[in-house]
Amino acid sequence: MIHRNSLLTAILILSLGLFFVFLWLAYMIMGSPLMLSPGYFVFDQYFWLNYGPGGSFNLGFSLVQVGGILTVGLVFGFLVRRHFQRTASMQSFFMAIFFFLMCLDTLKLFIPLFSYWNYSYLFSVVTSRGIYGFRLLELFSLLALSIYALGFEYQKSNQILLGAMVISLGLMLYWPMDSQGLTSSLLVKLSEEPAMFFVNLVLFLLTCGSLVISGLIHGERKKLEEAGIIALLILGRTATYFPLTYLPGMATLLLGCLFMVLSRKDDALGL
Repeated sequence: MIHRNSLLTAILILSLGLFFVFLWLAYMIMGSPLMLSPGYFVFDQYFWLNYGPGGSFNLGFSLVQVGGILTVGLVFGFLVRRHFQRTASMQSFFMAIFFFLMCLDTLKLFIPLFSYWNYSYLFSVVTSRGIYGFRLLELFSLLALSIYALGFEYQKSNQILLGAMVISLGLMLYWPMDSQGLTSSLLVKLSEEPAMFFVNLVLFLLTCGSLVISGLIHGERKKLEEAGIIALLILGRTATYFPLTYLPGMATLLLGCLFMVLSRKDDALGL
């Protein structure tokens, strides 16, 4: 338990560091020509950011998006980590990983600045690949959580986490990217998006399905409740990727967090 607690502490410190990185990035963006009076980004000068004729980004809203996700990740990651320190629950360990990984969305704010600083487009591609990879790792961490609900060996947590990292980052290292520009969420567009949607759907079904199966096999209603909580967290988190669905996504994510808090004390997901 000691080394796992140390890992979560190190990730917490890194996440807190990302908060200060966010403040610096917000200051740089707000003080640059990237921001106009309504907060829209103009493409004529920074041509490779153009994702469509006459299109524009709302960088002000992007700052709100990232700030909201960063806050949720820090607050609930800290609370779940504290629960892990008290109980050594592996489900809490992977839940904390899930929340802390959300904080890495902060890095996408570098992408408009890369254009402004005249950096190579490669910097944006690498940053986007990293964020896509860590988003997959978020799903894998919840899948690992559900595997433990089936009675998986406690000692295998390190191997599961390492394996999930290799698969997530390996997939995104070789997944084809669309070099024509960015999506409205400030990331370089993925090619073969239906295939990536299928990967995410499979992880979602495996995660929730494992908890449902565990609940039915052992006759535990709490496992079914946990499956509902995980479903809310995944659906909410996925919706926050996109500007158009960010607000309902954040509401769904916070609802899942609320139910997680209310499942406290004796439950694996509780605080």
